[in-house]
Amino acid sequence: MSIAETVHNEIEQSKNMHGESWRGVYFNNFYLRFTKTERDFLKKSLSNVWNISRREWLNDNPQNESELYVNQSLQQYYETVDCVVEEAGISSDELQKLIQEIVKSPSDFTQFSRIYKQFCDLILPVYVRLRELGYSQQDLTG
Repeated sequence: MSIAETVHNEIEQSKNMHGESWRGVYFNNFYLRFTKTERDFLKKSLSNVWNISRREWLNDNPQNESELYVNQSLQQYYETVDCVVEEAGISSDELQKLIQEIVKSPSDFTQFSRIYKQFCDLILPVYVRLRELGYSQQDLTG
């Protein structure tokens, strides 16, 4: 089974289990991988390990994380995410605009759902490609 088929099956399972809220459950924090604020925060708060593989600075044995993710630095991980977004032809400006709308609209569930659906539809090819490269769901959404 291809990774795309696996992701499709995971999404169908999430839809069956969670109904209309499946996107939020399945993609969880995936949108944070694209926010400049999140990266700046991580880069500042983890500056001493930003360029070191996670394996070198993690004290515990990561569960559900791929070997690829564990053996990369945070900088390498985010560079890979950026590269895949660019390869997919997704505008960084469009992505940032959607993320800002997601963050601003949690009190209006209808608007939030509409915007989050747009985000998920836009970013699904990136998610699939990152999984094809070897990242686990936990690496991307945890």
